[in-house]
This record gives sequence, C-alpha cells and structure tokens, in this order.
Amino acid sequence: MDDIIVSADDKKELQQLLGEIVPISEKSRFFLNKKKQEGPSKEITAFNIKLTNSVLSVTSERLEEFKKAYKETESLHVLQGIVGYVETVNKEQASELI
Repeated sequence: MDDIIVSADDKKELQQLLGEIVPISEKSRFFLNKKKQEGPSKEITAFNIKLTNSVLSVTSERLEEFKKAYKETESLHVLQGIVGYVETVNKEQASELI
C-alpha cells in the first residue's frame, strides 16, 4: 500500500502537513504522484472508495463493475465476496447489487 490519507478539521493545517510530508517522503525516496493527489477537500477517493465526513461509499465506477461481475458470475464464492466487500463499505450500496 502506498496511499497516504491525512484528515483534519482545518484546511490550513492540512496545507501545512502536506508541506511537511512532501520533503520527508522525497528524502526517503518515496515520491508522491501529483496526478493522484487530492484535497484538501471535504471528499476524497482512495482504493475505489469515496470518503467524506462519516460516510464511505464504493465509487460509482467500481460499483458498476461489481454489478456486472455479480450478474455474470456463477460462482457462489464470487457473489459472497462482492456482497461482503460492498457491505463492509456501505450496506445501502450492497442492496443495489441484487
């Protein structure tokens, strides 16, 4: 895993933390991908999950992929895996699979 997520109530504090993280990561030869950086924002996406204040949800693109796989598979294990994963992120979205 190589994603870094930082959360705070203060946008200024987040900007300051980013200013500290970048040189430290570069010193460790861990270069941050500017194309993947988000925020500061009230909503970010990581691991195909949309994160907001107190709410997690599978991104719409990923949920559509799960729906397609759910309809196309004949494997009970795959069905259980898809529903189980989506339920751990957002129970309401899991009901959309069926």
